[in-house]
Amino acid sequence: KECDWSSDVCSSDLEPQDKWTVIEKLVDVLVNANEINSHDKNELLEALYEREKRMSTGIEHGVAIPHAACDVVNRMTAALGICNHGLDFEALDGRPTHLIVLLVYPQTALQQHIKTLANIVTLLNDESVRRRLKVCKSRKEALEIIQLE
Repeated sequence: KECDWSSDVCSSDLEPQDKWTVIEKLVDVLVNANEINSHDKNELLEALYEREKRMSTGIEHGVAIPHAACDVVNRMTAALGICNHGLDFEALDGRPTHLIVLLVYPQTALQQHIKTLANIVTLLNDESVRRRLKVCKSRKEALEIIQLE
C-alpha cells in the first residue's frame, strides 16, 4: 500500500529459471513501465545482486522479496512476478517460489522499506491471497488482488 502499483509492474508469465534471471526480468518490468531509467538498470541490478548474495530473500510459502536501496529511484517502487511452475529461490523453507515481489527504494527510505516489507509479508502470509495470485490470468487481476487486501 505504500507503493504505487500499476498493472504495468506485474508480470504473470514468468517461466521457471534461476532467481538471478527472474530478478533481471522484474527490473525489466520496471524499466518498461518507466519506473526506472534504462541507463540505471545495471546499477540497480548490482544493488539487488549484492543484497541477494548476503542472504536469500526467498522466505516461506513460495514467496520471495528481493529488495535493495538504490538511488536510481526517488520513491518506493515494486514489481510483482508470478511463476506458476515455481523456481528455486533458495527459500528458507526449501520449497519452490511462485510469487516474487521486487522492491527498490531510495537510501532515504530505509524506515519506510521496513514497514513496506512487513506489509508485503503480512499480505502474502494469507494463503487465500497466495492461491488467488498463483492462478490469476492477467496483470490486471493480480493488481486487483493486491489492492483489495
